[in-house]
Amino acid sequence: MGRSWSRDAPLSLLANYRGDLQADAYPGYDPVFVDGAITEVACNVHARRKFVEAADLLKNPGRPHQALAFYKAIFRIERQIMDLSDADRLKDRLEKTVPLPAQFKAWLDQAVHTVLPKDGLGIAVNYALKHWEALTNFTKTGHLGHQTTMPSAACARWPLEEKHFYLWAPNVQVTPQRSTTRWSSPARRTR
Repeated sequence: MGRSWSRDAPLSLLANYRGDLQADAYPGYDPVFVDGAITEVACNVHARRKFVEAADLLKNPGRPHQALAFYKAIFRIERQIMDLSDADRLKDRLEKTVPLPAQFKAWLDQAVHTVLPKDGLGIAVNYALKHWEALTNFTKTGHLGHQTTMPSAACARWPLEEKHFYLWAPNVQVTPQRSTTRWSSPARRTR
């Protein structure tokens, strides 16, 4: 890819790609999802972080903590099933994980009417709702992860050659049934 935040970089690199793309919600990726050949799978850690930021603004536990409880439950299940085969992971997701996002979505649908759009909780709720389908696409199969932070963390450890180098780092997994590419947005490193 390039050293650019331009939308042209993902478009040109993924022009012939078909499958799932696990990525954060960087708007530069949006054009690759338009024709439906690539399925967006968003990062739940990025979405959760917005609720953490809202919770950090409070002195006492409040509604952001209710949202974080949903994420805690989902992440606990995902940790328990991460070493299973794709088929077993999907089976467990359908039994254990799928009901949680449905409950969380009902909570979000109610909360959106009671928050200010630009306060911390409002930003978190609107982000989750805007990206809802992409945030829950991981529950439809066993080969997808619920987050992209592992590839991002791996990339952050790579030595970079200059002060403000923008890194595009793919982690490509190809199977006969489906392929998945995980991308994290350009990582900025300073020395």
